[in-house]
Amino acid sequence: MKNIALGLVLALTLSTPALASSWKNELFTKLDADDSGEISLTELTGAGCRVKPKMFAYADKNRSNGLSKSEYFRSRDLLGRCK
Repeated sequence: MKNIALGLVLALTLSTPALASSWKNELFTKLDADDSGEISLTELTGAGCRVKPKMFAYADKNRSNGLSKSEYFRSRDLLGRCK
């Protein structure tokens, strides 16, 4: 019984990063309408997100006028939620 419980805990621990990455990839792909690899302010507002341009500019650390996946998820709380 201990072996089964230990195996289950180990399996859940190892699969958690994959599940976290999965939903992030799915969300980013959904928001990146033009498949450019970055999310623009237009794409965010088009997806129903209420984003202030100043907050978008702050989140866009490399000033590319688009948010990479890492920029988006680091600043997601600043950008607001989408419908």
